[in-house]
Amino acid sequence: MMILDGCFVIELFRKFVVRQTSDEKHVDGNDPIFRMDCMFQYLCHDLLLLENQLPWFVLQHLYNLTLDPEPEKYSPSLTILMLTAFTSQKPLNHSCDSYLGYVHENKHDTNYNTLHILDLIRTSTVFSFQEHIKEEKRREKEEKKKRRKLPKIRKTINNKSTSSARALLGNRPPQAQFHTPAQEIQPGQGIGPTSLGKPTCIN
Repeated sequence: MMILDGCFVIELFRKFVVRQTSDEKHVDGNDPIFRMDCMFQYLCHDLLLLENQLPWFVLQHLYNLTLDPEPEKYSPSLTILMLTAFTSQKPLNHSCDSYLGYVHENKHDTNYNTLHILDLIRTSTVFSFQEHIKEEKRREKEEKKKRRKLPKIRKTINNKSTSSARALLGNRPPQAQFHTPAQEIQPGQGIGPTSLGKPTCIN
């Protein structure tokens, strides 16, 4: 029964990826899965249930039997095949696509470390969170660097402002000083505008 289920899973994902990568989108009218809307989505959901997991080494062995023996013909690994298929599912799109890009760029295959399909999806989800955390840490480091530079910039601005102010004060013309002569007030004399002398400007 495990072999039969494994053959079904391999055929399902291979057929889906071939349809996605080929220009021809024609669906066979006798196809019991792809002729019905959302059927592939329901199957992907069921394949992620814990009770439906098949050992990865079984799937890997069955998949190797379907590969083209000619070395010049490219065949994706089982990991890439599965991730490509699950990328079509909206809840898993971001995590699977991110991990798929990592596998492509680093040529890192997890065939020997993966336990089953659910474990592969878990790995891709954890990877996306790790990438997010790394990005947040990188931003925090950049913010700290900017904060360290800010006091230096402020000090430089203050020094320039002080130098400019001193230069302006040193070059300004002398201010005029006003002196009002003291006047003795006799007893009974009122204080008014006419009782005070006119201010004298002293340059």
